[in-house]
Amino acid sequence: MAAFVLRVALLLLGIAAVGCDSSGDRLFAEAQRAMEDDNVESAARLYQEVTIQAPESPLAAEAYYELARIYYLRLKNVQAARDSLTTVLQDYPDSTVGQPARSLLARLYDEVFKEPDKALMHYRALLAEDLDDDVRRDTLLAIGRCYYQLNALDAAKDAYRRVLAPSYHPDTDGAYLRLANLEWLSGGTDESLRLLRELQTKTEDPERHREAMLSEFEILMSLGRFPDAHARLREAENTFPRWSELQELATRLQATETLLAPLDGVGEEALLQEQQKKIRWGAGRRQGKSAPREP
Repeated sequence: MAAFVLRVALLLLGIAAVGCDSSGDRLFAEAQRAMEDDNVESAARLYQEVTIQAPESPLAAEAYYELARIYYLRLKNVQAARDSLTTVLQDYPDSTVGQPARSLLARLYDEVFKEPDKALMHYRALLAEDLDDDVRRDTLLAIGRCYYQLNALDAAKDAYRRVLAPSYHPDTDGAYLRLANLEWLSGGTDESLRLLRELQTKTEDPERHREAMLSEFEILMSLGRFPDAHARLREAENTFPRWSELQELATRLQATETLLAPLDGVGEEALLQEQQKKIRWGAGRRQGKSAPREP
């Protein structure tokens, strides 16, 4: 008799479970159709119902993730989006939407809440997962940016180096410029110049090319390497003959040569210190005296 009662109880539980799963499938499908019809409020209500009707189903994790996307991208309720994403990661750690949920939560902390320390926690966790090349590159770029904001410049440089380690990709142009700037600010002049030259040979973006040329010109001029600065200016004139800043750069170079002529023969560091008082980079920006401006 006891065995019979147990079998009946298990059967009823099975029927209830099937009923919940079926209800969850139906609600999830209705939510997807509502999104296709751009009925955002109805879709959000249906996804929420999935999490109530079938909380143990894999669909519940997907419903929380879709809710987060609706809250963030459509309803602009970033607090609710964060809560939904946190639920996915905490209650459904093995979910198929775990990786995109962590990525979106990192973006929220990074771009919306402006909490780079919390964003870093999730970005670093993402790196431990099996990511495709594009996602890994974007994650490393974000990590470099967060470390930069936290003034952890050595860690930022390491992240940008990892971005540049694989073969060249157009999305890494910004990493070249940021790493070159960080190397310059920390005293790595030769490495900064090397990175800027390398970017000029690889990028197909004219604006990035000009930006790298300008940065290289600024460094050479600030170091008193005037022949090299003149050579780069002639190269810029040949590459971008209509560049509106060329005349200004030529005028500044001539004025700087005249200004620093009395310093001819002094050491490079003394020359650098004198020039940093006058160029637009600003005095005291090198050697970590203040947080650098991100290019």
